[in-house]
Amino acid sequence: MNVEGSEGKTSGKKWIKKTRRESFVWARVSPEERKLLEELAKALGLSVAELVRFAILQELDKRSLLTARIQKLKEEFETNKSKGEK
Repeated sequence: MNVEGSEGKTSGKKWIKKTRRESFVWARVSPEERKLLEELAKALGLSVAELVRFAILQELDKRSLLTARIQKLKEEFETNKSKGEK
């Protein structure tokens, strides 16, 4: 299986594509839902993938999952910083 940009390189069972993203998330949607996604993405000047990523991030943020993780990283950074100053 090849993907545009993979240049035919394979590693075992999986194809390799050089990208900053490391995993895929996918879902089955009805043809009507797909059409709505495509129309909304086009209206916003985004690709469908960008729109889906945006929606996922919004949902995570709404549930405070992103802010909780950022706060934890800040606390770890401050702890490590204070340990380095001693």
